[in-house]
Amino acid sequence: MKNKALNFQIKELMVNLAGSCFWYWGEFHSFLGSSRVSTQLIKKYPKGTYSKYDVMRNILDELDSKQNHEVIQN
Repeated sequence: MKNKALNFQIKELMVNLAGSCFWYWGEFHSFLGSSRVSTQLIKKYPKGTYSKYDVMRNILDELDSKQNHEVIQN
């Protein structure tokens, strides 16, 4: 059974929360790690090159395209 893609509105809420709730990058990366996002995926979007909003949007897009919804639901 094919999983349904992540709802756009829910994704945008998650992106906005990530960008506004985490002031420090260390806390943001810790949150991602505790949510079982791989270190390799986190390092793909380095601080200084991407905003926290862009990082979260890109990570959600990658997880969604790989149908890794278990990590998204964490």
